[in-house]
Amino acid sequence: MAQQETTQQPIPDDMIYDDLPTLSSYTNMGRTATYAAIKNLGFPEPYQLGARLVRWKRSEVKEWLENRPRGTRLTAADKARQKEAA
Repeated sequence: MAQQETTQQPIPDDMIYDDLPTLSSYTNMGRTATYAAIKNLGFPEPYQLGARLVRWKRSEVKEWLENRPRGTRLTAADKARQKEAA
């Protein structure tokens, strides 16, 4: 009898829900930073899967990471305005 080869297909990101430690491993944000980002920066809110069980949808987090606002460098004029305002 010939053996059938089985290949496992990767699970799509839109079907994966991450716990906080897993989320932290690829966002480099701890619990406090994660919840601050939800409140202030539009970070995706977790899904309530049980009374004490929350998970984040990986595809939503990855999309936020790719599209989040980035810091900008201050020009000399910006620095001068900040100095005058102080």
